[in-house]
Amino acid sequence: MSGPSNGVRFEKRDINERSAFWFGFWILAVMVVVAFLMKPLYNLLSKRETAAQAPAAYVLATEPGALEPSGPRLQVKPELDIGAFRAQEDAILASYAWVDKERGVVRIPVVQAMRLVAERGVPVFPQTEDDREEEDTP
Repeated sequence: MSGPSNGVRFEKRDINERSAFWFGFWILAVMVVVAFLMKPLYNLLSKRETAAQAPAAYVLATEPGALEPSGPRLQVKPELDIGAFRAQEDAILASYAWVDKERGVVRIPVVQAMRLVAERGVPVFPQTEDDREEEDTP
């Protein structure tokens, strides 16, 4: 081992502090100047764009219905329409009806269906060929 030069290499001089300080100072000064110049430039471009646009059209409503759309009104009172729609759905869910009379499929009220499932359990349907293939696939 021969003292400090045993194969380790390092830089023998450090950065010039004065140059690094002035470099940072001028970068900061340029950033501040650019920031202060952006506001007047933004105002100038904004005024130019506003002047180039057509003036907005204003509607003076003299009667209450003047701003309503023309043409057929599809729903005059939507809150009443949704109430009637939900009442119709509730009536369907709470009534008996034939779904497919030829195959013997009926619709029963939801409460009745839940009671039957609780008593008898969930029905097991015969497996189809597609179901068997899905079980075989890992």
